Parts: sequence; C-alpha cells; structure tokens
Amino acid sequence: MSSVAKSVSSVEGLPQGVTAQESFVAKISSSLLDGVGTASLWVIIFVVPFTMAGIRETGVGLFVGCSLIMSVAWAIRELISPSSGSAFSRIYIVLFCGIALVTLQLVSLPQWLTSFASPFARQYLDVLNNGHVLLEEGSAWNRLSFTPSLTRSGLVLLIAYVLFFMTLAQRLVSLSAIDHLLRLLAIATVFMAALGLAQLFFGNGKFLWVIEHPFRNASWPAKGTFTNQNHFAHFLALGVGPLVWWWRCSGQESSSRRVRSTQRNQFGAAKKSSAGRFAVGGLIAIVLLAGLLSFSRGGIGAILIALTFAIVAMGKSLSGLLKLAAPVVTFVVIAVALFGTKALEAEWSTLARAESLSSLSRGRFALWASLLDALPHFWLFGSGVGSHAEVYPIWLPTDFGVRFSHAESGYFQILIETGIAGLLLLLVGIGIAGRWAHSALKAAGENKHRRSRVLILTAGLVVSVLHSAVDFAWYIPACMVFTTIILACLFRTSQLYAPSAGNTSWPSNLALIVLLAAIPLSSLSADVSKRDMTSEASWSAFRFNVVEAGRTKIYDSLDGVNNRLELMVSDLEECLRNDPTDYRAMSELATLYLSRFESTQETTDNPMSLREIKNTVETAGFESGQEVRAWLKVAFGEHVDDLYRSLWMAEKAITGQPLKGDNYLTLAQVGFLKGISESEERRLIAQSIRLRPHSAPILYFAGLVEAEKGDVEAACKWWKQAFHLVSAIRPRILRDLEKFLPPEEIVHHIDPGPDALWMMFESYRQQKSTERQVWTATYYGENFGSLSASVDSHDSLFWRRSAEIFQSIDDQKQAVKCLGRAVQFVPGDYPLRKKYAFSLLAVGKTQIARRELQWCRLKSPHDAEVVEQLRLLDVPEGREVLHGEY
Repeated sequence: MSSVAKSVSSVEGLPQGVTAQESFVAKISSSLLDGVGTASLWVIIFVVPFTMAGIRETGVGLFVGCSLIMSVAWAIRELISPSSGSAFSRIYIVLFCGIALVTLQLVSLPQWLTSFASPFARQYLDVLNNGHVLLEEGSAWNRLSFTPSLTRSGLVLLIAYVLFFMTLAQRLVSLSAIDHLLRLLAIATVFMAALGLAQLFFGNGKFLWVIEHPFRNASWPAKGTFTNQNHFAHFLALGVGPLVWWWRCSGQESSSRRVRSTQRNQFGAAKKSSAGRFAVGGLIAIVLLAGLLSFSRGGIGAILIALTFAIVAMGKSLSGLLKLAAPVVTFVVIAVALFGTKALEAEWSTLARAESLSSLSRGRFALWASLLDALPHFWLFGSGVGSHAEVYPIWLPTDFGVRFSHAESGYFQILIETGIAGLLLLLVGIGIAGRWAHSALKAAGENKHRRSRVLILTAGLVVSVLHSAVDFAWYIPACMVFTTIILACLFRTSQLYAPSAGNTSWPSNLALIVLLAAIPLSSLSADVSKRDMTSEASWSAFRFNVVEAGRTKIYDSLDGVNNRLELMVSDLEECLRNDPTDYRAMSELATLYLSRFESTQETTDNPMSLREIKNTVETAGFESGQEVRAWLKVAFGEHVDDLYRSLWMAEKAITGQPLKGDNYLTLAQVGFLKGISESEERRLIAQSIRLRPHSAPILYFAGLVEAEKGDVEAACKWWKQAFHLVSAIRPRILRDLEKFLPPEEIVHHIDPGPDALWMMFESYRQQKSTERQVWTATYYGENFGSLSASVDSHDSLFWRRSAEIFQSIDDQKQAVKCLGRAVQFVPGDYPLRKKYAFSLLAVGKTQIARRELQWCRLKSPHDAEVVEQLRLLDVPEGREVLHGEY
C-alpha cells in the first residue's frame, strides 16, 4: 500500500462501511467538483458582464452553461459528501412558481381557457381565429404567449437564474465565504468602472476597442460594456456596497495584524494598514467617477442610494467616514478638474430646464399609459415573456421615433408579460427578501460589524427595487447576475445569523432534483442558447446594414436600402439557417424580398408596378396558381421568385409572431399569387390595422387600396391619420393626393400644417402649376396666424419658408417681417442677413437695410453686390452717380 493510502487508512471516525481509501477518493472528488463550481462562478462574475455589448447572446449562453455546470457539480458533490448548506425557504416556492408560469405560457391550451386567461386573441386575431385562404387550417392561437420563441429563450434564462441562486446559496456555508464573494463583486465592479473610463478617454468608439455596435458609441458617455449608460451606472451601484464592505473589512484586518505585530514593527504595520485602506478608497473613487461620467440621472441616483446605506453602515464613526471620504473626494475632484465640467453641467442642466417630469421622461409616461390600456387583455398570465415590443404599438398613439424594446420599467414589463400572477410573485419575492434583511438585523443585535454587513447587502436590494421602477435593469443579464448574488448573500446571512433546525435533508433533496432535471434542462438550454448565439452575429450585421442604409421605415425612399439590400437579405437568411424559428428574421425578409422585387422591376424592360401586376393577374382569368407563376416567369424573369419568397415568409412569420401587423400587410400585397378575393384582401388589411392602428405605412397602404378602387373619400380617411402620425410619409401622401384632388380639396381632407403646405407649394412650383401654387400661397397667407402658432417660434426654417411664400404673392412687407424673425434666431447666417438687407430696401426701410449691409461688408468685404449697394446708399439725394465717382 502506498504511503498516501496508509496515512488515509489511519483516519479514525469514518462512517460505517466506508473504507479510508473510499473516503480519500470522495474528498478528492469533492475538491475537484468544488473547483469546477468555483471556476464557473468566476466566469459568471468576471466574464459574463463584459459581453453585454455586441455579443450579449454569447454572454447569456455562457451564463446559462456555467449555471448548469455549477449546479450539477454542486449536486454531485452534495450527494457524495453532504454539507451543511442552506435550509428550505419559501423563496424556492416563489421561484418554482415563476418557472411554472412561464412554462404555462408556452403550452397549447383549450380554446375556452385561452379566451378566459387572455381575451386578446379572441378579440384581435380575426384572421387566425376565423381562418383565411392563405393560412393553414387550425391556425387559431391557443397559447398565452404571443412570441413563443422569445418566451422560450426567457424561460431558459429564468431557469438559469433559479439554478444559480439555489446553488450559490448552498455553497455559501460561512460568513467568510460571503465576505469573499462580496470582494469578488467589488473587484469586478472596479474592472467595469476602469474599462468605462478607459473607453471614455482613450477609446476608439468601439466596445472593448474591437466590437462595433450598430447604433451605440462606446466613447461618450461612460458605458463600460453596456449599450445603455443607465445600466452601466446600475451595475456600478450594485457594486458600491461590496466595495465599502471591502474597505471596512480591510481596515479591521489591518488593525488585527497591527495589534499582533505592535512590539515587532509598530510603525511599519500602521503604514501598511493605512496604505491598503487608502488604496481601496481610491478604487471606490474610480467607481464613483465612472458613475458620474455615465450622466445617467437614474443611475447616479442609485449610486447615491447605495452610498447612503454605506454611510449608515459606518455607524456613528466620524473618523471612519472621514477616512472613506478623503480618498474618494480627492480622486473625484482631481479627475473632474483634469477632464473639465462643461459636459457634466450641460447634461444636468436639462433637468433644470425641463418643464415637467413628463417632458424629461421622453415618452415613458405615454408608454406606461398604453401598457395599462393593454393590461385588461392579458390581465391574468400576461402576453408572454419577451412580447412587450410587439404589444405596446397596438395602444401607443404617438410615434416617438424609437422602438421601445422594453417597458422602461421592470414592474410594468413584468405586469404586461406575465400578468397579475407574475407581478404578485415578484412582490412576494421582494417581501421575502425584505424579511431576510429584517431578521438578519434583528439577529445581529448590537454587533456593529454584523449589522453593517446586512445594511451593505440591503443596499443592493434597495437599489435594484427602486431603480427598476424607472428602468429595465432586471432584463440586463449582467445586472441581474449581480442582483442574484447579492440576494443569495443576504439570504444566507439571515440564515447564518439565526440558524434554525429546519429540514436538514433539503440540500440532498435539492441535489437529487437538480440531477434528475439536468438532462432535459441541458437539452433545452443547449438548443435555445445555440440558436440564439449562432444567429447573433448575422442579426447584428443586419442591424448594422440597416443603420448604414438609413432605413427606418418601410415607406422611406429605397435608395439607401438598395445599396445594402443584398447584404441585409444575406444576413437574415443566415439567421434562418442557424435558427429556423427566428420569426423576426422571417418578418424582415418578407418585406425585403418584396422591396428587392420592386427595386429590380424598376430597371427591367417591363417596369410594371406591383399593383399593376396584381390588376393584370386579376383580370387575365388564370385558372390556377401554376398558370400565374408561369406567366410571371415569362413576363418578368426569375426575380419573380422574390414575390413567392415574400409570401411564404409572411405566412410562416404569422404562425410564430401573430402580433406583427406588417406581415398581414405583406400578405395583402402578394396574396394575388394565390388568387385571394377582394374581401380576403380587405380582411388582411383590417387585421394589420387592428394590430398596428398607429402605423403610418399600414394606414397609407390601406388608403392606397381605397384610392385605386376609386373611393378617394375612404382613402383620405386613412391618409389623414397617417399624415399626422409621422412627417416622413407626408411627401408620398401629398404626391398621391395631387393625382386625384385640387389643393383646396387636399386641405379640406387632411388639414395640413405649415410643413405640408410648403411641400404642396414647392411641388406645384416644380410642376409649373401656377394657379395651384398661387392658391396654396394665398391660403397660407390667410391662415398665417394659426399656422405660426402651431410651430416652434424659434424655428428659423419656418420663417424663411414663410418669407418665400409671401414673396410669391407679392406681399413684401410680410415677407420682410418673416425674414427678420429668422435673422433673430440665426444671426450669423450670412446669406440670410444679405437677403434680409435687400428685402428691407425693397420696402423702403433704408436705415435698417444699411445696418444689415454694413454687417455683411464686415463679414465678407469682397462681396461686390454688398459694397456697391452701400456705395449707392451713401450718395447724397439728387446727385447723379457716374461710374467710378464718389
């Protein structure tokens, strides 16, 4: 027998039936499994947060994988060598109920149950519930989630959070383990803050200097690896408490060492102690400076909340507070002095200038109001995790020019996506966490060190609960990972402070549950994570090309899209190859295939529009779809395949993403390929409008269909709505209206504002339609008072355009007044000042004109026209001016 085995065999007190050699193997196995769990934990803390920009799905997949590995490693270790882990808690019931709720959203349910729990499908999805010739039979929606693919991804992430929390709680067997974990959080927070500052001052605009985001710049303000500075500041706020705790503990450890070594080296020990504590104070200062330079009002408020709890944790120790404040204040003051305060002042001055909280929130209140309107339709179990972005457009009446991917509030998003059931589970969970803090404080008694630990951990809970009221930090994996760790530490602190008998078999039972569920959970997680991760690069490339092309709405000019159309199609096709259930890619492809067909069609020898092709097919009397396709191939070539691709993609997208109104519109446009009737086309358009009642392109198309059928009155009803929703669609509507109506009828039907009247004026001028141009200008002048009251009085462009319109009808006095108002707001505009000067001369205001001309001469001394006019103004009255005289 080897010497190691001999030494092990000498161990006394082994369980009955267990040999020393088996015990040795068990210890080695336990050590290895602990190492695997620790390595997974380190990856989650130090790697996952740095993947939030550009490769977020990769970071999520990494977190899911590490959580599974960590939980399985702990479960095996627990069964091999049971330890005194966490006892059972009611929080586990809440967590399991949360998983059950999201799972329920994915299950096919009886129609009566779906109608009761989610009345929306019955009330809004007419085409699906009552069938349509273009959709398969039995397509009626029978799930609670209206975005099942996104809900499935959300379910995997939720399971990962639950496993992570439960496993971490079992691993924290002592207060020293909790303190060690808090120090790891503090270090990760410092790394993130340092990275944010480095990108701010030495960056190239890319995240980590290599990752280019489609529409976010990493340089300003400070963001770290987050695409939103609010989440960067939230992440730092979660780390402030652990940092202060590290600072406090380092002082106590140094004091203990100093006491033990006083006789040996009193002054050296004191110096080392002071230097170490000052260094941690410097790290706190780095984090605070990074948070300040994030310019996130909510995030900075969260940091201040965390600091307040930290100060309370310091107790009444004035010297301790001064020692903490000294390095922090010194570092921040020096840094701000070096890098300037102008940007900081400008950002914070917006708060003082804001007329109301509503104007400052930039649409938050309107979004929340729309979600409250939506709630009765999803009141019990919600619309499905991940569905918010598809739900809110049904009720949000205003186009703010942005897509609200999240609800700008964790509570509102959970309410709309999981209903009252989900919100109640959340509130119960927060209440249980609050009870942990209360019981831990009570158990700590008068022990200041223990009370401080509880307050530091409570700071993270309060920051998360309060900031999530006005942000969606819970939906950012890096922030949620830190929140989960802090909650696990608070949970175990309350248990370790006041140990109870409880159910001692719970850790072993939990380990058995984890192992039994490991295989199906691993299979589900691997499948979903693989799809999300492999399609991430292609989806990011698509978004980048969209931004580069300048495509923001499907009704915009296709000039920019055409340059990158093939790249965008290729990116989305790659997404589908990686994930055949990527319904967002299908929806985009349905539109892009149609755009590619129209773009190609414009350059062919037979440039018929899609509507013209549709009318030809409908009047030709083809007997089958095969005949239609054969004729299209002969008439237009191979690119007609894009029409069929668009049709197929829209059909598929509806089956997995039924709330996307654009898909029904696409079907209405290309449905003639399968011979749909006029009534079926109208049903599709009505369904599209039902789901997107405030979408300008959908309303525009509805009006176009009515106009082509000869019902201009019905067309104007839709066009008027679209016209006043988004300014970008107005030129197209006006061009179509000019084909059917004179200007007086256009004004009557759509009630245009100043910008639209200018578009009409310009259009008629280019067409040399003098009579219509004069009528438009006259109408503009007669209603100028109300028109000017409807715009920003500081809008220089409005006053310039008004001046030009008044000049066209020979109202020079009014034109001069408008030019004068324009000059007030852009006094440095040389062409404008020059035009104003000569207009003043035309109405006899010589003295004012002379001042304007003198300014122009100072600005541009070589402008011959200005110099000559000033010379003429300086000639005495009645004197003849000879060439070269005076």
